[in-house]
Amino acid sequence: MATLSNTISPNRKANLRRYNSGDKGRAAQGRFDELHPGERSAYVAKHYETHPDRLIVKRARDRKQQAARYHANPELMKLKAAESLRRNPETKRSIDHRRRAKLWKAEGTHTKADLKEIWERQDGRCDICKEKCWRGTSPDRSHARKWTIDHIHPISRGGTEWPSNLRGLCLSCNAAKRDRLAIS
Repeated sequence: MATLSNTISPNRKANLRRYNSGDKGRAAQGRFDELHPGERSAYVAKHYETHPDRLIVKRARDRKQQAARYHANPELMKLKAAESLRRNPETKRSIDHRRRAKLWKAEGTHTKADLKEIWERQDGRCDICKEKCWRGTSPDRSHARKWTIDHIHPISRGGTEWPSNLRGLCLSCNAAKRDRLAIS
């Protein structure tokens, strides 16, 4: 059975690839996305769902390209990464947290949505002292009332990363608890 990719000559494919990666192609894609929001991402998701082998190849190619960009100018890439983490402290904390959990070989994972659900369930309050906490970065607020994630059963004592093992505490209560089992 002939498909579109089989009927297009390699020369035409190369021209399309060049056009789509240029300014005109990106502008056309932007106009399409404005007229049909979400359609391209749904198509791409469906494509890779039906062709998982192509997704593996694409990810490998992306990793090679990223490595090539890094090796071409490592200092610039390090500066860009540091700047990105400086602008997004929550991302930095998340990366550090995952690294520590991996070192302890903790089972399970959680997402930002899980953390948001915990925040909403606790109404933004510390689970121990019940004081109202705040999230994010704010230099004019009390550092002690910053909302942090606590592992009920600590990772260092075999706890997991599953959302059922997480709760929100203010920084002072979390620091006082340290690596002990849950206190209420």
